[in-house]
Amino acid sequence: MNAENYRQVIIHQVLIHHVIPSGRCPIGNNFIFQHENDSKHTANAVKSYLATKIAVKTLAVMDWPPQSSGLNIIEEVWDHLDRE
Repeated sequence: MNAENYRQVIIHQVLIHHVIPSGRCPIGNNFIFQHENDSKHTANAVKSYLATKIAVKTLAVMDWPPQSSGLNIIEEVWDHLDRE
């Protein structure tokens, strides 16, 4: 998946058209979109698209520091599965 696919599929189609309009965020009303520093997540096309959604208060995005793999719990899950 490249940055444009990520923007179209994950962010635009799933998040913007299904999760936010439904008003039924699975974790409640204080929904913050989280993605890591993968190059497709930090591409200019993705950043500018998310900036437009943030500007109109459609979406809040969590900022990630560099070298942030420890912040994402799924990395611990994958590591555990690899060891088994």
